Amino acid sequence: MELSRRQVLCGTAGLAIGFGATHVHAQSYPSRPIRLVIPFPAGGPTDAIGRAAAQSISAGLGQPVVLDNRAGATGNIGADAVAKSAPDGYSLVVGNIATHAINSFLYTRMPYDAIKDFTPICALIAPLMTIAVHPSVPANSIPELIAYAKANSGKLGYASSGIGSPHHIAGALLCQLAGINMVHVPYKGGAPAAVDLVGGQVPVGYVTLSTALPFHKAGKIRILGMTEKTRTALLPDVPSISETVKGFDVTNWQGLFGPANLPPAIVNALQAECAKGFNSPAIKSQMEAQGLSVIVDTPDHFAAFVRQENQKWGSFVKSLNMVLE
Repeated sequence: MELSRRQVLCGTAGLAIGFGATHVHAQSYPSRPIRLVIPFPAGGPTDAIGRAAAQSISAGLGQPVVLDNRAGATGNIGADAVAKSAPDGYSLVVGNIATHAINSFLYTRMPYDAIKDFTPICALIAPLMTIAVHPSVPANSIPELIAYAKANSGKLGYASSGIGSPHHIAGALLCQLAGINMVHVPYKGGAPAAVDLVGGQVPVGYVTLSTALPFHKAGKIRILGMTEKTRTALLPDVPSISETVKGFDVTNWQGLFGPANLPPAIVNALQAECAKGFNSPAIKSQMEAQGLSVIVDTPDHFAAFVRQENQKWGSFVKSLNMVLE
């Protein structure tokens, strides 16, 4: 299953699944406020997505949804808080490719099992990601950048939002598939990485589209490619990296999870409200204008996708010999 740029309007057919045994739960849920953990700092893409999810769930289910920002360990701290909570639907988390795929193979000691300790509810958003260069770099396309990197092997640095981040993984994947040697320059977040890219302190960077687009339009950086398999309507002339480098695809997805053994009726109720909210014209247009692709999916499809992402990135991260305590 491919999540990239897919916009799925999920109906209510799946609500009947498991309805009989857990009907009582759906009738009484929710009877009090719901906690939605954001495992990253306030102000970033995950925080914005969490607010939209909270708005959708609260409007549909009639109870407040309280955001709880618990940043640290590339999302592990916040995700773990939900993994260890009661499976009653009152503790949820916005997880992503890091918390539920990459981290499992990056950290020597994980506080949770990304598959066994969670119930996938639905995918929500894919923050589109770009590869961009400072104007001083003599490259106007992915092939030209690859040629320049080969001619300057080991001399060209690329910025990411941190070790093990999707941005870092995208850079490492391009190096492996294109046969180039670039130096990883990790930052403590996407914003400082973008600042140094614009300032010329680092020549290449992997930056979310919402952050990169204003600088691109101002001529302060050049966006050369998208990390997903398909192009975006916001920059239709900018190709996907996969158009040059076969097999390249990094989708920085975000989704809603609960703890393991969450009753199916509660899962379906939450998924239905997220589908309704994120596919509404107001939220959908707002998200897409920021380079955030709506990808709301069914619980079963999302669960299968998360397992697939674990298999895909597990072998790749292991091949990089990256280990964090």
